[in-house]
Amino acid sequence: MSRCKVASHDPFSLPSPAQCAGLQIGFPTDCQRRKQTLLKISTAALAKCKICGMPCARFHRMPTARPDPIDDRTPLMLAACSGNLCSLFDLILSGAKIDKQNSRRWTALMYACWFNQYEIVQQLLDSGADPNIHKSYDMVETPLSIAAHQGHFEIARLLIAHGADPTCYAGVPAVRAECYARWSGHLDVSRFLLEQEDKYQKDQLSSGG
Repeated sequence: MSRCKVASHDPFSLPSPAQCAGLQIGFPTDCQRRKQTLLKISTAALAKCKICGMPCARFHRMPTARPDPIDDRTPLMLAACSGNLCSLFDLILSGAKIDKQNSRRWTALMYACWFNQYEIVQQLLDSGADPNIHKSYDMVETPLSIAAHQGHFEIARLLIAHGADPTCYAGVPAVRAECYARWSGHLDVSRFLLEQEDKYQKDQLSSGG
């Protein structure tokens, strides 16, 4: 049986039909090995993903936001993340510092805003959490900018009702919360925050602030 002429420098190339013309028994041995190698690669690439369980690319898409490089969240922050209101209330009663920051400079209120935990946000605000703990150009997010970025309209309204400053320039981009909402496509939140910016500035002028 004749052998197919396949370039030796390309170990994954398959012979053309013309190269294999006249063969009675499929591909020669070396070509079969190359074909099996290619099949193994394609099978691995289309294998079921361990994360989503669906046929997808071999390397699953990376998450949009990296986890904290150092998970130094306090018990209060963990309760805020999980939405455990009973645990949160017990921690507050036992004297947990509500506005304590971790290495990321986030507070329990900020985590609650990120995870859309409305009741947790309400409890923290009623217990004295500061919605304006970070000032303009601090290069860190604010509770309001987080809620706006995530499109959590009701939480944004709650923060404004508790005195959150809609004109604060937050995060590394140093932009207002309304910009975060608009960039993320949450136009209802964007319109609401634009109205609140105008109202806030008028209130500041009338009070001489």
